[in-house]
Amino acid sequence: MLHNLDNNKENSLDEWRLLPVFAQGENILNLVECIIEYIELSDRSSLSLQQNENINQYIEDMMENAILIPVKIARAHCATMYDIKMESATLIRKYARDILVNINGLALNGFKDLEYLELLHKSILAFRLLFAEWVSTFDEKEATIDPWGLFNYHKLPVDQLPEEDTFIYPSYIITDKTQINPSKKF
Repeated sequence: MLHNLDNNKENSLDEWRLLPVFAQGENILNLVECIIEYIELSDRSSLSLQQNENINQYIEDMMENAILIPVKIARAHCATMYDIKMESATLIRKYARDILVNINGLALNGFKDLEYLELLHKSILAFRLLFAEWVSTFDEKEATIDPWGLFNYHKLPVDQLPEEDTFIYPSYIITDKTQINPSKKF
């Protein structure tokens, strides 16, 4: 019986792997890996030193962004708080948009095989639709009051937001409440 409970727990923890948005995120990662491998194996001797440096920076950034997309999808799916889900979704959108910027940068710096970049671009456009559908499933009833006001689902005026972020600074850590002064100007 205990073994069966462990299997159920493991299956529920990995259910994010079955999400279409996760599968498309993995597809983007695979495409990025292939494009980077192709670029690294290609002859770039006709490009200037600056173009080569730019391309190296773009492919480094592109890989970092592509790796983080599936990670943040898993984090958002496993979270219950609306705020955490939206925080992850915001980062995912940023990573995907940054890959689009990297695609343009590669093209502008002399990468000639644009059909590979077009394939990645189309993959991100398909991802965007799945992403929007996925984000629409987030339960706003699970929203907390965000003292930063970023995901202010409750539409509280700024002066009614809590003074401290108990998620980051739990009350048992900060005993002197004067340490947190939101009206202090820096």
